Amino acid sequence: MPDEDRRAEEELLKLEKAFAKAIVKNDLEGIGRLVTDDWIIIDPNGEIVDWARFFEVIKSGALTHDMMESEDFRVRVWPSFAEATAGWRQRSGYRGDPHEG
Repeated sequence: MPDEDRRAEEELLKLEKAFAKAIVKNDLEGIGRLVTDDWIIIDPNGEIVDWARFFEVIKSGALTHDMMESEDFRVRVWPSFAEATAGWRQRSGYRGDPHEG
């Protein structure tokens, strides 16, 4: 792997760890620095959740996280951008009901 690609991978991994830390802290400002307006997640039911809805439930306190970790973190570096994919394991609570996965 070229040095430039390795640096991109290291930087994305650093951002991923910062994101996980912000999620566990329910730090909306920290999360907001790390996601774009078109950021989405796919929930356990396969539904798309956009950033506005995600932020809403965190801000309300309805969604909390005790643990957030990525698995199988992969980076692909292209000439003008890099992309990262990962699976996430998390332990959370939604409106008082525990969730893990």
